[in-house]
Amino acid sequence: MMDQPPLVPNVSEVRYAKEQKAVRKRADEERKRNLAAEQRRKALETKQSK
Repeated sequence: MMDQPPLVPNVSEVRYAKEQKAVRKRADEERKRNLAAEQRRKALETKQSK
């Protein structure tokens, strides 16, 4: 066990949390882009089928 209080995170934990947050943000933006592209593609398909 560490003898430091549990409320104070060590540097690697902070760095890890920041990295995870950045990774999630990138993944979220990627998903939004894919969703927008998918919606555009479907809109084009519906226009063409009419």
